[in-house]
Amino acid sequence: MRNSGGVKVPFVPRSGSHPAHRKTILPPLIHLFPFTNPFALVVFWVSILAPLATIAQPLSPSAPTPITTAKAILELSPDQAASRLPCRIRGVVTASALQGDLLFVQDTTAGIYVYTTVVLPRPGDDVEIQGHSEKGLFSPILVAQNVITIGTAALPPARPVAIEQLAFGQHDSQWVEVEGIVMRQSIDWGHLVLLLASGSARLEVRILEFDPTQPVNWVDARVKVRGVAGTAYNDQRQLVAFHLLTQTTNLIEVLRPPTPNPYSLPLRSSASLMGYSPDGASQHRTRLQGVVTWSWPGNGFFLKDNEGDVRIHSNQKEPLDPGDIVEAVGFPAPTFNRPVLQEAVFRKIGQTNSPQPLPITALAAATGAHDAELIALEGVVLKAGEQHSGHSAIVVEADQKVFRLRHQDSWPLPDAADLVGSRIRAVGICNKDSL
Repeated sequence: MRNSGGVKVPFVPRSGSHPAHRKTILPPLIHLFPFTNPFALVVFWVSILAPLATIAQPLSPSAPTPITTAKAILELSPDQAASRLPCRIRGVVTASALQGDLLFVQDTTAGIYVYTTVVLPRPGDDVEIQGHSEKGLFSPILVAQNVITIGTAALPPARPVAIEQLAFGQHDSQWVEVEGIVMRQSIDWGHLVLLLASGSARLEVRILEFDPTQPVNWVDARVKVRGVAGTAYNDQRQLVAFHLLTQTTNLIEVLRPPTPNPYSLPLRSSASLMGYSPDGASQHRTRLQGVVTWSWPGNGFFLKDNEGDVRIHSNQKEPLDPGDIVEAVGFPAPTFNRPVLQEAVFRKIGQTNSPQPLPITALAAATGAHDAELIALEGVVLKAGEQHSGHSAIVVEADQKVFRLRHQDSWPLPDAADLVGSRIRAVGICNKDSL
């Protein structure tokens, strides 16, 4: 599975399904008969069958002793693993799926990824696997040449780990148990996907099998999940992301169910977000109510209540206008200068006059005291039409400070040549990072 910076990409096979392994599979025999020369045909068949006969032969007395534990395979160096050392392990299947070529097996020492084209056993199957080592694309793997299902067995005890511990890769392919709060759930690639949070750590949990006719709503629930730790990596075999693969919803235990109606949660003020509490700040959903000052459909909006302003991050695409009165329910999170609500849902409950911007100077904006507020600022345009953070921006100077005005691309602007040197008055949301 490849995953980067919150940008959704297609789910792809992990270590063992690298195309290099697929090249060892013979093409259909019909493609082996382009020859009219019988001698050429004989030579061709000899060249194909000779290596196959070698593979089929029993190991000679001088052949290395097979590796018999998953832990021993994982301890191989990349060069050692790439030498295709013989392996024979017995363990329990912890996760498998034809889609993505997924097969993980856990023995009494460790878990390991198994690449197989012969048979795909089910989770809970007690299996013996004969094959050889490969270096994989991140950790060493086992390439199966023969998979024998002996029977069934109970899944092994899962090792409890904190979500942040998965970020260093040592738990790759291991059967683990994590705990956290569900911030989001969605459907992707036919899988049920949960975003789990514990403190500032985030973890994507991908449930390989679920019944869409039996929907669940776990958002804001505290859950315990058993599954296989997976990784995403770059071309230099370096860890770039991590996730958890769990076979079914039966491997998820709800420790604290969510509130059925999130809009029935106690109403709080923006100023109380991430404030001191002897018990610590709540990681569960919080409900706010206020007036929309600025909206960016599909990205969120800014809300003003009686005690301050706050940014609301939401994927909800319902359009909002300044002056709309809304209720928003989301997860409080700290940022550099002011808390925000993440993964929020909202509903419009009324409308009032559009909020008026607060006229301030660039010096006042640079203090950060007005972050997330609707402000009006004057300055001279130095440059127009540049790109900043994926959006068009105007560079402005005021009070001997240079700052950027980012604007929605759908807004019409005069030509850059007409703006440079002009004195303008801009209305928008203050962000200290722009100064």
